Amino acid sequence: GQTITKGINNTKIVQRIACVGRITLRKNRMTYWINDYKSMKKITQLVSSLNAYEVKLVQKYYAMSPKIEHNLKIKLFEIALKNPAISDFEAAKLLGNRTSAAFSMLKTRLQEDIMKVLIMLHAG
Repeated sequence: GQTITKGINNTKIVQRIACVGRITLRKNRMTYWINDYKSMKKITQLVSSLNAYEVKLVQKYYAMSPKIEHNLKIKLFEIALKNPAISDFEAAKLLGNRTSAAFSMLKTRLQEDIMKVLIMLHAG
């Protein structure tokens, strides 16, 4: 897994992280791990849990960078936002039939970015 952050005690964040991965406690500090990037269901669950303000923050996060990779992540984010029941196959097809490895990495990075935005919002 990959460590996302330490020391967050916000219940909303914990619930969202729990829906996409596993939470471990170490030495009275919380360490969040996101392990399961295999399914669009994890992304759509996370995106569906966002309120309107959080959705706008994720969109602004991507608008701040002109990287082409961000364009693909925002497209995947918008797909998950508009269609919570979409399958991996359908989402990949909408993104131009990306290879499974590339699509898997795209999903991984999108989840990590959403979690970064949520952590910045609720940790402050």
